[in-house]
Amino acid sequence: MSIRKSVLYTFAISLGLLSATAVFAWTGPSVGFSGGNASAPLNVSNSGQIKSGVLTAGGLSAPVFCIGVSCISSWSAAGASQWTTNGSNIYYNAGSVGIGVANPSGGVQLDVRNSVDSTVIQIVGPTHTVDILETGAGGMLKTVTNGTLSFGTNNVTRMTIDAAGNVGIGTPNPTNALSVEKDQNAPTRVDVTNTTAGASSYSGFGVYNDLGVAGAILINSSANTTNYGGASSFNLVGTLSAPMTFLTTNVERMRISAAGNVGIGTTNPSQKLDIYSTNQVALYAHSDSSYGIFGHSGTSWGGVITQDGGTLGLVVERTDGAIYSELMASGYGLLTNQPVQAPAFYYSSDERLKKNIAAIASSTALEDILALQPVTFNWINPTQPTTTQLGFIAQQVEKVVPELVITNASTTMKAVDYARVAPLLVGAAQAQQAQIDAQQKEIDELKAEVAVLKAGR
Repeated sequence: MSIRKSVLYTFAISLGLLSATAVFAWTGPSVGFSGGNASAPLNVSNSGQIKSGVLTAGGLSAPVFCIGVSCISSWSAAGASQWTTNGSNIYYNAGSVGIGVANPSGGVQLDVRNSVDSTVIQIVGPTHTVDILETGAGGMLKTVTNGTLSFGTNNVTRMTIDAAGNVGIGTPNPTNALSVEKDQNAPTRVDVTNTTAGASSYSGFGVYNDLGVAGAILINSSANTTNYGGASSFNLVGTLSAPMTFLTTNVERMRISAAGNVGIGTTNPSQKLDIYSTNQVALYAHSDSSYGIFGHSGTSWGGVITQDGGTLGLVVERTDGAIYSELMASGYGLLTNQPVQAPAFYYSSDERLKKNIAAIASSTALEDILALQPVTFNWINPTQPTTTQLGFIAQQVEKVVPELVITNASTTMKAVDYARVAPLLVGAAQAQQAQIDAQQKEIDELKAEVAVLKAGR
């Protein structure tokens, strides 16, 4: 017992004795009490003394002893306690323990309460101190000293909050506000799930800068048809009027401007798709069976379609079919249903590009030309020119000179290479000229003979 408590107890006992109307005798040494207000001897020595019987003070006749307004009517037997000792340890397992409360909550082993917002339990170790407290706004578990706070299961640390406030899940050394690590031969991921299929529900992550402006990675519920990209859409969202950039090896490769222009190889895209490359190929579209690039504008297909692995190289077409053009089509360099106009058309004809060169017999050329049947006709397709046309029928030409006809493998439509008729025309003209020359020679000879006959008369 401390000196302060001893003094208080002595002072309180003295007050009680001074106010008592009757005092029973004590056993042991005695001495007369000065002042005459004690009828029995009073022990004033430092030896122990036991009172047997009832102590009556202040008119109270029951077995009671009071200090101020606090009274007791019995004393616990020597050594009696609700705590059980086990060596240097003590324990209590007969009920709940209350600290700061006389009636601890049922079923609670330890009920600690405080009437003010402050630390309720403090754990002090050799190097660090941990507080469990009620803050008024809620509860808190915190370290008082500069240390980490860890949480574990199965005697293994699962989460750590370091002294800087970084949270590590699966790592005791987080390097960012949240570091997640799990070493396993399986996917390591963070799942965010919203099981409500509501019209406004989605799941995802949100990020904010110093201005409080958000960016987010979101996936809509199956019933959310109005927000972002619609039902079940995956959305990368930026709410600030600023670009969204994409990087590899810490170098920007692509960006989407605040206006929605996409730039590849440029940080200032001026069109919906702006591609810049220091190499010769800035855009390469490849597909084994379908369109590589497809555009649409108004009633047109947007001008360009490429198909690698199919039959088309480049197509320009209006949806109503009024204009249709193909480049590198099957069997064609250019296929169109519109007139083609140019200042000149040139054909590659260098001898160094050719082999198996053979002259066309003039007689054969003339025969072929004479066998061809030129016709007039009108196109069935109303989108074609409506005026009367001059030309040949490809099927008839193919029977005479098959080299002049080409067949589209995909449509089986046939076409005539009118320009290649020219060599046959030249050969036919040469054949006819030879005939004319021969006939002219014969005529000249006949004229000479006639002249001789006339002269001999």
